[in-house]
Parts: sequence; structure tokens; C-alpha cells
Amino acid sequence: MQTRVIHGSRWKPLLMAVGGLLLIWLAVWAIETKAPDWGVWLYGAFGVVLAAVGAIWTLRPSTLTLTDEGFEVRDAVGRRFSARWSWIASLELWHNPAARQALVAWRLRPGAPRTTLGRIDLNLFEIDGALPGLWSMGPQELLETMQTWHSAATARDEGNTPA
Repeated sequence: MQTRVIHGSRWKPLLMAVGGLLLIWLAVWAIETKAPDWGVWLYGAFGVVLAAVGAIWTLRPSTLTLTDEGFEVRDAVGRRFSARWSWIASLELWHNPAARQALVAWRLRPGAPRTTLGRIDLNLFEIDGALPGLWSMGPQELLETMQTWHSAATARDEGNTPA
């Protein structure tokens, strides 16, 4: 059985962590130079959260594992999600309007198991699910890679050999 592991990007969360540290530094500087108001404390708190999340994602990036049977995503805190290739009808690039970000999304075949979040995604966005961002390859390259694995698995399931 073949396996390919794609790791999350390390430089993007590192930039988040650095940005968080910069916000903390600015908040401390503002507190020392003038009477702090609630906004300064808010910036400092946001900086702490941003630095912590960026550090966690840098030290333990998410992984996407592709196998002959399907794929599994493990995030930085260890949560896992998996789907079988046989459940997926199609893969596509989906543009998240809120984040202005392209993500790899999928549509499930009729009868495939759906999570509660997947049902919400289907009702709101007309997709069944999408991979989170921050991968070591761009969304188009990731989509092409996953489509190759999906096509090979679909051809194998139908008793054909992939082209």
C-alpha cells in the first residue's frame, strides 16, 4: 500500500508567532509609556493568542496522509479527520469568501457518511468539506495531487487500471 504524507507549512505559522510577539511588545511598550486603556490590553491578549497558536503550528504542523484507501488530516492538537476515496464524488478548489483563500474541497457521493459540520457546509457553501489552509504546497498543486490519488483509487475500485 502506498502512502504519502504532506506536512503543513512551517513558515506561515512562524510569521503568525512573530506577529503575535510584535503585538505583545507593542502592548508592553504602550503600557510603559502611557496610561493603558482597554485597547492596549486587548492587543496584548490577541498577541499572546496569536504567538501561542503560531508556535504550536510551527512546532507541530498539521499532516495530510494520502493512502490507497483515502486520506487523513491530523491537526496541530492531534484531532483527526479521515475520508475514503470511495466516498468522494469530486474534488475542487473552493474560494472561501470570508478569508479570501482557496481551499481544496470535496463533494461526497450519495449515501456517503456525513458529519454534522459537513451537513452545515453543504447547506451554507454547497460543499461537503474542505481542507484547512497552511499546507507546504499551494492549493492548486494540492488539488492536483489529491485528484491523482482519487482517480487511481476510483479506477482500482471499478476494476480498471489508472491511465
